[in-house]
Amino acid sequence: MEIESLFSSTRWEILKQLSEKKLSPIELSEIINTTSANISQQLRLLELGGLVKSERLSNTAKGKPRIHYSLADDFSYLILTAKDFADKKLLNLGVYHEFVIKSWFLKKEEYHEFLGKFFWEIEPLLDDLSFIAVDTSKRSLDIIMITEDKKKFSRVSADQKKVRLSIVSKKEFEEMTIKKSDLLKLYDPDDYMKGDRGE
Repeated sequence: MEIESLFSSTRWEILKQLSEKKLSPIELSEIINTTSANISQQLRLLELGGLVKSERLSNTAKGKPRIHYSLADDFSYLILTAKDFADKKLLNLGVYHEFVIKSWFLKKEEYHEFLGKFFWEIEPLLDDLSFIAVDTSKRSLDIIMITEDKKKFSRVSADQKKVRLSIVSKKEFEEMTIKKSDLLKLYDPDDYMKGDRGE
C-alpha cells in the first residue's frame, strides 16, 4: 500500500483527532460525522500502515468503548523536490526532528534557522526541561521554556532584538495568561500540555 493513500481526507481527520487524545471508533465517528463502520475500516488501514495502534480496555462498563486508538508514534511524511533530487519518505521523529519540523510551521521563515541553531544550544540541557513552546500570538519570536532549575539556563542566549526568551517554573507558567491554542509546542516529553492548563 502506498503511504500517500493513508492521507485521504477522512484518514487525515482521524490522525488529527488522535494527535489530541485516544479515542474509540464510536467517538471518532461522532466527531467526524460519519458511520462507525467507515471509521473502523479507515482505522484498520491506518493500523496496517503503522500510523495508529489500538489498545483493548479491560473492565469496561456496559455500553462503554472497549478499544481506544492512538497514534503509533511521531511521524512526518516528507516530500522533497529539488534540482537533481526528488524523493518521499515517512520519517519516525526523534526529539530534534520534531522540534525543527514543527518550527517550520511558523510563518516567519527567519525563525526556522534560528530555532534549529537554538536546539543545539539547549540540547545538553533537555533533561532539565519540561516544556518548550513558541507563543504564536506575538509579533516577535517568544520562546517559553519550563524548568525547575533556572540556574542551569543562565548561559542560554538569544538575540534580544529578535527573540524574547522566558525561562519559568511550572508554577510561574500556570500564572501566565497564555491561551493553549496560541502555543506551538516544540518539546513536551511528559505531555505537560495534555494536562488541565486552561484554554
